[in-house]
Amino acid sequence: MPDSTSDDAFSAREGFRPFRDRDRRSQVAVVAGGVLVWAAAYALVVTALGDGLATAEATEAVRARRTAAAGAGAATGLYFGALWTRAHGGPLLTPLYLLAVQFLVPARAYSLGAAPPESLVSTADSALVLVFADPQWILDRAVTVAPGPVVFAVVLAVWAQSLGPGEEASFVERRFPESWRRLRE
Repeated sequence: MPDSTSDDAFSAREGFRPFRDRDRRSQVAVVAGGVLVWAAAYALVVTALGDGLATAEATEAVRARRTAAAGAGAATGLYFGALWTRAHGGPLLTPLYLLAVQFLVPARAYSLGAAPPESLVSTADSALVLVFADPQWILDRAVTVAPGPVVFAVVLAVWAQSLGPGEEASFVERRFPESWRRLRE
């Protein structure tokens, strides 16, 4: 049994480091790209839904924003999934980036506009108590966030199926931290 202090012991923390040969600048570029993909996809879906979003009734506007955020989340999941297959980000960093973009960017995007048709982003939204007290808040977040991780997982599954027998091992050998590579043995 390896000593937990040795260099070869498995450490989940290493998964939150970038893939090998990736620096901090590349991490910033990965996250900035995710923000841009989310914003562009959101704008595209809003445009496809029509210009009446700003003047729609509160419930219709909320539904339209939810649809746009779900579409943007799916596009962001595709973006981060494609980057993961090319070893950008990190083994656990890339999914973390995906979730961070999906949770943080919509709140900022909604607050940039005029008064939202319904209080999607309020001071109460930032309270942890709301997570347990308001089922609508949980539903809003689940509907808008779930498409991203689902698409991300599908991209990784399709990519893994397309790899030849030695390609997966080669990817892991070249890109993953040492302690993570030992898990395969």
